[in-house]
Amino acid sequence: MYRLSVAGKGSASQMTSARPDEKSWNMFFGGNTRRGFYCLFDSIVMAKARRLYILKGNPGSGKSTIIHRVGRALEQLGKPVEYYRCASDYESLDGLYSPSTGVALVDGTAPHQIDPQLAGVRDLVINLDECRCDTLLRNMPPEEFATLRRRIKAHFTSAYGYLEIAGTCQDITWSLMQQSSAVDFDRLKQKAADLAELISKLPAEKRLPQHLPRQRSGFLGAFTPQGPKSESQAVEDRAQRCWILQGGSELLHHALLSRIVDAVDLRGINYWAFFSPLDPDLLKHCFFPDRGAAIISAAGAGFNGSCSDQTESVTADSMGLEISGWLAGQIDPFNCTQRTAIQRATGQLASARSTHKELEKQYRCSMDFSCLDAVCEELICDITDFLTEK
Repeated sequence: MYRLSVAGKGSASQMTSARPDEKSWNMFFGGNTRRGFYCLFDSIVMAKARRLYILKGNPGSGKSTIIHRVGRALEQLGKPVEYYRCASDYESLDGLYSPSTGVALVDGTAPHQIDPQLAGVRDLVINLDECRCDTLLRNMPPEEFATLRRRIKAHFTSAYGYLEIAGTCQDITWSLMQQSSAVDFDRLKQKAADLAELISKLPAEKRLPQHLPRQRSGFLGAFTPQGPKSESQAVEDRAQRCWILQGGSELLHHALLSRIVDAVDLRGINYWAFFSPLDPDLLKHCFFPDRGAAIISAAGAGFNGSCSDQTESVTADSMGLEISGWLAGQIDPFNCTQRTAIQRATGQLASARSTHKELEKQYRCSMDFSCLDAVCEELICDITDFLTEK
C-alpha cells in the first residue's frame, strides 16, 4: 500500500489565496445514462492533474468520507474545490479536483475504474483494504456477499434498460418533429449565429487562469437514487449573462448548442461543455468562463434554477420549433412513456443503493477506523507538502 510518510511542512499562512471569483462547486464526472455508466474523468481531470491520489477499497471502507475531509482541508487553505458527486448515491462523493493546485483525489473502484497512468510520478494509489481485518469477514457466509452483489448488478441492468427506453422515446419525438417539418433549421442556424455573435462581443474582463483548460467537459446533472439531480445552479451563479433554453427537447437544444460551440471555438473563445445525463452524446449546457456567460437547457428532468438579472429566455419558437395540435398528439404519449421510464430507472437505482448499503454494513464492521484516520491525516500532510514545494 502507498502509505504517506512525510510529515506536513506547510501551513495555511504559506499558501497563496484563491482568486476571489473562484468558488467550490459540485458536478459529476460520471453518470447513469442510456448507454450504461458513462465516465468523463479523463477529459475532466486527468489531462490537468499534477498530483492524483487514487483510493481503492471495498464498499464501506471510508472512501467518500476521506474525500470530504480532504476537500474541507483544501478549502481551509483557500483552495476552491470541484466536488464530484456520486450518481449512484447523491450523498456520497466520487472525487474532487482543486484546479488552482492540480490536486485530484478519486474513488478508483468500479464502475469508474481508475488506475494509475504515471504511477509514482504523478499518480499514487492508496489501498484502504489495508485497514480491513479479514479475520472478522471469514466468519460471514460468502454466498451472502455474492447474493448482494448479484442483486446490485441486476438493479443497475434494469435501470439502464429503462433509461434506454427513455432515450428511445426522445429519439422518436425528435424524428416526428423533423418528419412533420416542425423544425425550421434555417431559423435554428440563425439563432445560433446570433447567440454566438452576442457572446463574442461580451467583454473578456478576466483572463482565464492558466491552471484551467481552454475547453472542459462533464455533467451538471445525473439520474440518482434520490431522483434526477442538477448542479446547473453552480454555473448559473458564475454567469453575469445567461440564456435559458425553454421548450422543445434535449435534441433541439443540442442542435442549437453544437452550432454555437463550433462558432465560438473558431473565434478562440474558451468554453466548457456539459452533456445530457440521459444521452452523453448530447450537449446540454455551455459555460463561457472568460465572458461570464452561460447557456442552460431547461429540457428534461432536474432543472433547478435561474441566473442573474441578466437572464434571458430562448423560446422553442425562436429556435425554429413549431408544434401543431396534431403533432402534439403524436409526441405526448412518448413524452409520457419517457417520464415513466425515468421514474422506474431512479426506482431501480434506489434499490441498488439500498442493497449496496447492506453490503457496506457487512464490510464496515471489519474496518479499523483509527487506521483510516491516520491514512487521511497523512494524505492531507502529503498534499500540504506538495503545495509548499510547488
